[in-house]
Amino acid sequence: MTLAPDQWTAITPTVGAFVDFLFDQDLTDRLCADQQLLHAALDKLAAPFADAMADESRYGIA
Repeated sequence: MTLAPDQWTAITPTVGAFVDFLFDQDLTDRLCADQQLLHAALDKLAAPFADAMADESRYGIA
């Protein structure tokens, strides 16, 4: 995926919205983690995700 740096911050909230959609539509599996736990994980991943996105050694042909 290729995104401009100003779009990186939208990724984790977008995943969070998808998590909410899955729960709202009763599409989660019975083994799925709790909704709040998933949101907490996304919150913890936001900063490392931004760091990884900024790491040019991870860039490929795009």
